[in-house]
Amino acid sequence: MAVPPLRMLWLPAVTDASYPVQILLAAPRSLFPAAPARNRARRRLREAWRLHKQEWYDFCREQKLQLAAALVYTRPEEFPFPELEEKIILTLKRFKEAYGAG
Repeated sequence: MAVPPLRMLWLPAVTDASYPVQILLAAPRSLFPAAPARNRARRRLREAWRLHKQEWYDFCREQKLQLAAALVYTRPEEFPFPELEEKIILTLKRFKEAYGAG
């Protein structure tokens, strides 16, 4: 599922983890060759995830899902935090629709 500048990949997971979503957040070196830009992009993405992960957890618990998911940057430009936060929310909305619970 793509919500530019992010792409979400997921697989149903069968784990004994107490968290319903295991997440990988990535800003590829090929898109961000300079380490400071890559770290800044990853830091913003991690904070946006942290603020909204409870919504994901609640949805997955309601649906009795366990996911292994990845959120990956797909564009080389840095995006401001509010825009990334909006994209995380939109990704959740689309994910809910895909599972028929939107």
